Amino acid sequence: MTPNARSVALLELEGYKADIVERRITRIVTKDFLGCLDVIGMRKGQTIGVQTTTADHFANRRRKLQASPMLPWMIGAGWRIEVHGWREKDGEWIVRREAL
Repeated sequence: MTPNARSVALLELEGYKADIVERRITRIVTKDFLGCLDVIGMRKGQTIGVQTTTADHFANRRRKLQASPMLPWMIGAGWRIEVHGWREKDGEWIVRREAL
């Protein structure tokens, strides 16, 4: 299961309707929604945007989100924005979450 799929599953457990919004351009290149989001979830009164990755790339993805000119727009629209970093420990997947 990919980090994106793990974040979708996590959000759905929290009551969101969520989906992957990153799209594949070529076999190698992907394009994030608004240049910075991989997953969007919605539940009554709340929208969340997530940049998701493996734990090793967490800091890079946080910087990517913080540098995005879309971040103030999303926050201004009332969206919650998070970075999810996934890692496996003792056969269990653990997420590090940080809200921006």
